[in-house]
Amino acid sequence: MILKQELIGVIYADNRLRSGLFTESDLSALQAFANQAAIAIENARLFNSLKQALEEVTELKNLMDSVFNSMASGVIMTDTEQTIQLCNPAASSILGSENQQVVGKQMDELFPGLTDIIQYYLKRTIELGITSTGIEAIENTTTRGRVDLRFSFAPLVIKKKLCKAWQSS
Repeated sequence: MILKQELIGVIYADNRLRSGLFTESDLSALQAFANQAAIAIENARLFNSLKQALEEVTELKNLMDSVFNSMASGVIMTDTEQTIQLCNPAASSILGSENQQVVGKQMDELFPGLTDIIQYYLKRTIELGITSTGIEAIENTTTRGRVDLRFSFAPLVIKKKLCKAWQSS
């Protein structure tokens, strides 16, 4: 059984009682079967590899969700267009808003009085990868009134380690 010019298995067919039992057409049928079997074996390997990678990703996601949700500090994650992608419960509480009211908004919508400060630090973080911590500001929110805030801006770097299953195929 050959797959992508690599031997992955062998099919043995024999009849010890009678020689010459198998014909050339039998050989062709056996080769066709062997080709299909090789593809099926490879598909099963790929499926198992993908299933294992999915289980690892799910486990890591659950761990990250648990850590993210248990943090006492408010954490907001944006994409490079400054659209909020994630907001932990502490951030929702600080803002006096539900998570679904925050996710999908632009940062300057969330903190309209701090647009210049936020834009400056977000731009540095997104374009230059610079981490900035301890930026203090005051925001007057519609739900909570005056809120003293302390910002940290850090780039989120995603490692591509979990893509091994797809790279090896």
